[in-house]
Amino acid sequence: MAQRAVFLDRDGVINELALNPKTGEWESPHSLAGLSMLPGAVDALRRLQEADFLLFIVSNQPSYAKGKVGLDVLKAIAAEVDRALRAGGVRITEAYYCHHHPQGIVPGFSGPCGCRKPGTQSLTDARDRYRVDLAQSWFVGDQETDIECGRRAGCRTVMIANPLSAPKRSGREKPTLTAENLPDAVARLLAASGTGFQPVATGRDARATSPLADARGPDLCSMKCLVLAAGMSTRIAALTGGAPKPLTPVAGVPVLHRNLLWLARNGIREMYINLHYRADEIKASVADGAACGVKVTWSEEDPILGTAGAAKKLERELTAEGGPFLLVYGDNVFDFDLRRMVADHKARHARDPSVLGTIAVFDMAKNLHTGIAGGRVANDPAGRITGFVEGQPDAPGYVNAACYVLESAVLQYVPPPPQATDWMRETFPRMLAAGQHMRAYLIEGYCLGIDTPESYRRAQEVLRASQGRRPASNDDPRHANTNSVMHW
Repeated sequence: MAQRAVFLDRDGVINELALNPKTGEWESPHSLAGLSMLPGAVDALRRLQEADFLLFIVSNQPSYAKGKVGLDVLKAIAAEVDRALRAGGVRITEAYYCHHHPQGIVPGFSGPCGCRKPGTQSLTDARDRYRVDLAQSWFVGDQETDIECGRRAGCRTVMIANPLSAPKRSGREKPTLTAENLPDAVARLLAASGTGFQPVATGRDARATSPLADARGPDLCSMKCLVLAAGMSTRIAALTGGAPKPLTPVAGVPVLHRNLLWLARNGIREMYINLHYRADEIKASVADGAACGVKVTWSEEDPILGTAGAAKKLERELTAEGGPFLLVYGDNVFDFDLRRMVADHKARHARDPSVLGTIAVFDMAKNLHTGIAGGRVANDPAGRITGFVEGQPDAPGYVNAACYVLESAVLQYVPPPPQATDWMRETFPRMLAAGQHMRAYLIEGYCLGIDTPESYRRAQEVLRASQGRRPASNDDPRHANTNSVMHW
């Protein structure tokens, strides 16, 4: 009896792409330390497995042919991906890795080959070995070579709109479905395959028709956003050697890049980033933001204006469209549902116009954290904020997660530049004293501070643990499970 299968590209689909500091491009990881599984990937693949799909990885890995990394390193990374999947109950039937490249420099790995996508050799091999019905199967990838490969083999296809892969998508290939990420892709292809699963809504058109639209929150593509990245980075200077804190890599990706990717995944498309300390380095790293799927406009400050003063400087830009704007501290690592937070704020402001802001908070007893606690937020049982405590890490209350949804009216409580002003110490207390209200939004996820070497180490551990792999200090390919078949 023929079987259904799902063929998957790996990098950018199952695991995160890694930033190559030499080229500024997002590529396959070149070390175990740079490998991170994408959130939700393991659970999504387990859903496919439970729906009786065979799972195959089909991945072009030309870095060895190009002389960038050793073949032993690429094999160790592949073994670690397999280990992480098996730890989550997922078995890959066979992994097809092509290490050739037409312009390779390594003898034996340069020139044309049959296994490199968009060639279909791997899929036809799976068809013959495992009696796969390609017409009832799917190819899931984030590049046009993936979609072309699946189409040429007779499969249906899903394009994952990973913003880091956008430069490699011209629109030439037309996939059967488009998805935001692997969990969304799996939900959509299961629904299209008649399994009874319903897709997660993505994009404006999906939200217009999906019963899940309200749960995910509003479309944020028109929402104005300010990311703070102007700080002096003094507390972490011993770790970074004085480099800007927003450029500190966590699990292989700079903090600021992680935040831009997180914002892009939540629908934010345009943002302002304020700069002061070593501004040119940050601008060179992020450029126009296209590599992260966003458009960035820079706001340089001299003198530095503080967390609230930065927004006051951009008052006209942040309030031009009406409605609330978003403010995010660019030197922490975030992962929570931003759409839900914005929807919660808008609903509460609609009922009570005196609610001018919502602050994301976390509970140190329940949320993942790094032991670094910012300002505390005191609130009543209904979530209304009653006060703020700075400089007392043992004070009761939730911790400020450094992400705010703010109505334009808050800026009337901020003096104009060049006066420097801080939200927690000055502006927010001033608003409460004037009779305005703010709400605390308890996140489901994390905000990781990296202000000390110990908290930085903990952030690495937390991030890898949350993505389904062990800390890099314990990486050892000798312990990888080698039962899966891998083609090299």
